[in-house]
Amino acid sequence: MGDLLKLAVCLVMKRLYQKGLIPALGGNVSFREGDRIWITPSAKFKGSLEPSDLVELSLDGSVLRGGKPSKEWRMHLAVYRSRPEVRAVVHAHNPLTVGLCASTDPASSFTPFLTEVGRLAVLPPLPPGSEELAKAVKEASKGAEMIVLKGHGVVTLGRDLWEALHRAEALEMAALSALTTLLTRRSGV
Repeated sequence: MGDLLKLAVCLVMKRLYQKGLIPALGGNVSFREGDRIWITPSAKFKGSLEPSDLVELSLDGSVLRGGKPSKEWRMHLAVYRSRPEVRAVVHAHNPLTVGLCASTDPASSFTPFLTEVGRLAVLPPLPPGSEELAKAVKEASKGAEMIVLKGHGVVTLGRDLWEALHRAEALEMAALSALTTLLTRRSGV
């Protein structure tokens, strides 16, 4: 099962890159398999990852196999510790979502477009890769499956990789819908 899941991580990263939801070296994806996780590596082109590129971590953060994990590994582990039913985490840099959250209230502008996708939380800007960010995401994940990191990106959770990916894509579509609504209202159409 692990090899297929590792291949799925690579496919999710490629899709995120092709859809413009992550830059070449940004974003990260992980999945939990028992008492370990597989996570994307740091500083590698995300559009063409291979299963052998993934890094295996224990739930205490020790590298079991592979190179250097994504700098957001603490955030991923914090979610898995907080929500044992979560098996996948996607961290993307959705440009519309991040941009719209900088200028509007996401709860009021996004919520109407996310009713069937999951619950949304929004966090203030926090340093990427930090313990502070991991702790804040852990707390937010207790009540949400989609978390917007203001000025940074999004974190989406799922029972599998496809559900987490769907939520990341749905957030960007919700941002597009919210932006279209705002522009339509302002133009008087």
